[in-house]
Amino acid sequence: MTTTTNTTTTATTLDTKPAVGSIVRAGAIGIVIAAVLNMILYFISTAIGALPIMSSMGQLITLMPVLTFTIGAGIGATILYLILTRFLDHGRANTVFVVIASLVLIGMAFGPITSVVEPTVIAVLLLEIMHLAAGLPLMYTLTKMT
Repeated sequence: MTTTTNTTTTATTLDTKPAVGSIVRAGAIGIVIAAVLNMILYFISTAIGALPIMSSMGQLITLMPVLTFTIGAGIGATILYLILTRFLDHGRANTVFVVIASLVLIGMAFGPITSVVEPTVIAVLLLEIMHLAAGLPLMYTLTKMT
């Protein structure tokens, strides 16, 4: 007795490029988280007298510049991630994005020290934390939610 079994194999291809909409959504979520964190940190900083402080460009560091730079950096990070995902596979895009974002954060670590007139230790510390609050939520949401 002979038994014949027919099996069909269908090739499945994984689309490794996340949808543009999911990247925009993840970027928007990261921007909102970063902005809320930086608002909280700003209000804490003003409550303890660390901010506002004068920048070396002669402008006070108030809530508007904090939010402007947070949102602007978030938009830039989202665009960079979108471009990377169009040219690289998803895993490689995540790796390259995290490396670039980490290098930018490390480079920005010198900003609060050098760009503030008569910086105090607490003001520099809080500005450094605000830089991390602007970058880390986006690094997480863009790499994990897409």
